[in-house]
Amino acid sequence: MKKAFSALADPVIIDGKENETLLFLINRTIKGNKKFLDENSLKLLRDEPWRNDVLKVTEWIHTHNLKYPYSKADGCIFYYEKNLRFRKNKILGYAKDSKQINKCQFLVTEFFWKGSVTSLVEQFAFYGEDDCSLVDQLIELGLSQECIPAFQKKCSEAIKIRLPDSVHQHCKQVRFFQADGKSIAVTPVVSTGIQRTIHKLTRSLTENRIYLI
Repeated sequence: MKKAFSALADPVIIDGKENETLLFLINRTIKGNKKFLDENSLKLLRDEPWRNDVLKVTEWIHTHNLKYPYSKADGCIFYYEKNLRFRKNKILGYAKDSKQINKCQFLVTEFFWKGSVTSLVEQFAFYGEDDCSLVDQLIELGLSQECIPAFQKKCSEAIKIRLPDSVHQHCKQVRFFQADGKSIAVTPVVSTGIQRTIHKLTRSLTENRIYLI
């Protein structure tokens, strides 16, 4: 299951397997855990420190990776050109403490559900706008109804367009000099979608033993 729901894999269809998917995503937040369908993890939905940790990572959900190629760079970009809900793939990532990445994967792991690609961050953000939501199933599994407004607020804020006010000192820059001697500095930023495409292509070339000369 871990491989099927990895960031490098194409989104899987979870219709009819909603509870198993949610159980997997909850178990995945437990560092070192290999029992991805362990129902004992459902108690985390009632655990306030766990919920707070999940809410904290929403501030660092991104679409473009400022920390690549230099991990010391800091900042968060969330940008898309058309309605997020109707994009076939969002490929969201996490731009902060790597120790908390499993908590972020609980929210940003993508899958096909009811004919479209979605994730729990979207399910929380748009809760109440559709007849069906995976949030209702999380409530059935033990998440308190009282927690929903906080999750909805943080997830809604997480998927709004956000750009940094300044360029971090460790971000790579390309300078273009003009005729008057002045220069224009551009900071290239790779999207998480492009990163996934490159990783998949590299893996495919390796598996098929194709070498570029």
